[in-house]
Amino acid sequence: MRRLALLLLITAAFAWAQPPEYALSAVPFRGGARLSDARLPLTGVHRALAAEVRDVGAWRTETDGRRVWQLAVRSPGATALRLEFRNFDAGAGKVWLHDGAGGEVVGPYSGTGPFEDGAFWTGSVFGDRAVIEFEPASDAPLAPPFEIARLSHQIFDPASRQMIGSGSQGEGGCHIDATCQPDWADAGKSVALILIETPEGQASCTGGLVATKYKSGLPYFLTADHCVSEDATARSVEAFWTYQTPTCNGKPPALRSVPRTPIG
Repeated sequence: MRRLALLLLITAAFAWAQPPEYALSAVPFRGGARLSDARLPLTGVHRALAAEVRDVGAWRTETDGRRVWQLAVRSPGATALRLEFRNFDAGAGKVWLHDGAGGEVVGPYSGTGPFEDGAFWTGSVFGDRAVIEFEPASDAPLAPPFEIARLSHQIFDPASRQMIGSGSQGEGGCHIDATCQPDWADAGKSVALILIETPEGQASCTGGLVATKYKSGLPYFLTADHCVSEDATARSVEAFWTYQTPTCNGKPPALRSVPRTPIG
């Protein structure tokens, strides 16, 4: 109910107040791009944001007197966006991301972020536009306490394994749809598709939950070294569950419609 109330509040707000927008140019299409060592297909590109991007944002006053800072960031043609925050220190304030249509909310983020060091990638907002909202604590100064360093512009649909706008498949014919193998149905529920941010851009891979011998209940997640081999990449992991096709060789569900585990 709390999430529904938040969505309704955002929807109502956007009925009368669209936030100022910072728009980038279109991204040149990069069909078939892979990491330089050919380990994984690139699913997105990183785009640096100008230091003055925060100056585009604006404050509005809610009917109950609260002040909220808003900024929309658009990267034309993206199927999803993630933002990289640096020097994040919101204290008791809260930062959300949403799609501007009241249908999807990421966050809130507070303090110095999920890793408590002021640097992190947000979860994905699907579409080519992400709205940032910051509500400071009542006694905090009216200034966004973070830098928005980069965005991750998704150009490849990792669920369908298809380059956006190309019609070409990103996997070889040797890959088998797990849904066509009923014996693996239960095991498949523990497998997630992951999005990761690498030095060269966004990539996708998979991994699975593993149990401990003594059933500790700790959520250990196992993936391959060629997917995640360094701490900086591990910090960006966003896992999507039940992403598999509903029928043998069928169409996979949209990632925005499946459960996900946020970073951290």
